[in-house]
Amino acid sequence: MERILTLDERNYSDEWPIYERTGVRAVIRRGEKVMMQQNKKGLYKLPGGGVQKGEEYEDALRREVEEETGLIVKPDSLISLGEILEMREDIFSNGLKFVQHSYYYICEVEEKEGHIHMTDSEIEAGFHPVWATIDEIVENNKKVVTAWWEERDTRFLIWFKEQKQYWN
Repeated sequence: MERILTLDERNYSDEWPIYERTGVRAVIRRGEKVMMQQNKKGLYKLPGGGVQKGEEYEDALRREVEEETGLIVKPDSLISLGEILEMREDIFSNGLKFVQHSYYYICEVEEKEGHIHMTDSEIEAGFHPVWATIDEIVENNKKVVTAWWEERDTRFLIWFKEQKQYWN
């Protein structure tokens, strides 16, 4: 898969043990708008999340999209867009290098909807599904982003907007 971007804080040692995580993110469009998750502080992020052990990326994406938005991804509609690689010191464990692989897909959804099943932490943060333009998302997130992990999807959407083949 093509590497879109590498976000490397270089605040770790290559001698440290590595904690590696894989996530998937969905781009679902309706005209000029994109399906997003927005929390109570106003931050937008793409629907998606972690891939469970033994789970295929596409299956994880379909599961995460339905859990977070209630939308059901059409199985044959997924197109791989690329990966963002992140590296930094783990925020929970000093002396541990955190490596995050985020794989992005564009997809279409069914007319019918499933049921939203957010995690307790997503509910506590006030996440809810919304449609917004990329310009609205980027402008808003510039004001509310306070942590490195909040920047990833904004940087991706700036890249995605420039990919003309997906906007015809």
